[in-house]
Amino acid sequence: MTPPRRPRAAAALLACLVGAAPLAAAPRPARAAATTVAPQAALEAGKLAYQRHEYAVVEQSVRPLLYPTVELGTDDAVIEARRLLALAYFFQKRYPEARAEVVQILAMHPEYTLDRYVEPPVAVSFFEAIRREQDDRLEAVRRREREEEAARAREEEARRREALRTAERVVVETTVERHSRLYAFLPFGIGQQQNGQRKKAIFFLSSELIVGALSLACWAALPAAFNLNSVRPADAPTVNALNLTQIVSGVAFWGLVVAGIIDANVKYVPTVTRTRELPARPRARLTISPFSIGGVF
Repeated sequence: MTPPRRPRAAAALLACLVGAAPLAAAPRPARAAATTVAPQAALEAGKLAYQRHEYAVVEQSVRPLLYPTVELGTDDAVIEARRLLALAYFFQKRYPEARAEVVQILAMHPEYTLDRYVEPPVAVSFFEAIRREQDDRLEAVRRREREEEAARAREEEARRREALRTAERVVVETTVERHSRLYAFLPFGIGQQQNGQRKKAIFFLSSELIVGALSLACWAALPAAFNLNSVRPADAPTVNALNLTQIVSGVAFWGLVVAGIIDANVKYVPTVTRTRELPARPRARLTISPFSIGGVF
């Protein structure tokens, strides 16, 4: 008797079901993220796909946010997108692409590390290995950041000091010199000194002293060296020369005196006002000199 065929049919049906199970369990091909999805929404979709270990979906959701142009508005969002993309590449065994994304992350944030309590140790080790490779580059970035921070600090300190110096410089000392007309009638360049003409004052002082001293010396030498009541013929030329020198130098002296007095009166200025800025408020003081009366007004 022929055995019933139902057991064979059942076995065939079971084999079909077992063979179809892997196909049913296999993940469906993910569709590319729509370009109309907002960047933040696409980033959140990438995070959910990463939690489900759908790394191809992560790549399709996140990569358009970074290439060809960055679509995210903050550095934190960009770093998060690169982290997801690097891990997606890493778990798909696309190590060069993963390494490139990690390098980009470290360039933006040299101290960035994966969370050891969340990410798999193999991924953390991958990140740390790249960090060690990039030590020189990271040190250059850190050094540049330190230099920029120090430069900003120096500029801020310079601005603060300048502002403080400007704020403190609020006191102006004004000195008023009141000149006397009497000094304009004195010899030896005193009038020029009062008028602030120092070179003229030196000229009149020196020239008047020279010719005045010469005239006085001749006047004193004649009676001391010779008997003027009875001059010997041999001494007559010397006496005449000394007498002439005394007269000429005396005339020159008084001529210089008159010229200095006229010049001092022509250039006479009754008052001179001088001002200067002081870094701190000084105490009021009164200064008295032969040519001026000064003070803080």
